[in-house]
Amino acid sequence: MHFMHPRIEEVLQCLETELSGLRAAVESVPLERRAERPAPGRWSVAEVLDHLARVERSVLRACEQQLAAARESGLPDESETTSIRALMPPELVANRDRPLVSPERLVPKDNDAVAAWGQVEAVRERFREFVVSCDGLALSQVGFPHPALGPLNLYQWLLFSAGHHARHAAQIREIASQLAPEAPEAH
Repeated sequence: MHFMHPRIEEVLQCLETELSGLRAAVESVPLERRAERPAPGRWSVAEVLDHLARVERSVLRACEQQLAAARESGLPDESETTSIRALMPPELVANRDRPLVSPERLVPKDNDAVAAWGQVEAVRERFREFVVSCDGLALSQVGFPHPALGPLNLYQWLLFSAGHHARHAAQIREIASQLAPEAPEAH
């Protein structure tokens, strides 16, 4: 029986927790309202999901490329077992007090909530498989810059992805409250 490295277990657990939170946020909005924008210039739930799938595909591609190059260069095995959560706490990325503007290639193009959720789940499964393939490797020695956050190692990128889901789960909860029917006035 193979035991996974504790740092990879930690990443997988964090990814699963944030995906569950995202799922709960999405399910709080009735399916028939997930393509509805809460206000002009704001994204619908479906658009948020399309954005998430686009970002995760982009992050996954970049991580795969960086890891392949590092393996070719002789990436060593992981020798550390300390927690990595503090390297990139999901709460840091999830904090919506600091607005971020997505580059054009990551702006949503699709407003079909069912298709977008399917894309989120599909890319998350590929992402999970990638994380498992990293088991036992020194991911802190591999990295590339984030446009707003600067240099990140692969552990930080993996945790960024979890935090990005949490950030947009919060956005979807905001959308849900903005789309909620107003209480009838008492007479």
